[in-house]
Amino acid sequence: MGEQLNIAKVVLEKSVDTLIDKAEDCFDRAKAGHEQADKQNEIAEVQHQNADKVEASADHLVTLGKALVADAVELKGEMEIVAAQNSHRPAAKGIPLESGLLTAPKIKQ
Repeated sequence: MGEQLNIAKVVLEKSVDTLIDKAEDCFDRAKAGHEQADKQNEIAEVQHQNADKVEASADHLVTLGKALVADAVELKGEMEIVAAQNSHRPAAKGIPLESGLLTAPKIKQ
């Protein structure tokens, strides 16, 4: 009976050692996983910042596009006024537009 207890003790000790080795492997893999997650979070933060910059640039382009449309509409109206004025009097060269040169409005960034 004493020999059986000795065998059981040896088997249990080997089982404990195996469990501890597996636990250490788990901890090592968990550490590597956490490190990988940290790296991916850093990359994601940079990508998020870049996405914010792209979005701000797109917003700026929308504002600029609207300003260009407004300038085009204003210029077309001035051309129609000049054309109407010219249709009622003899042709004259170099009639300046009443508002002067058109420029794009200042856009806040």
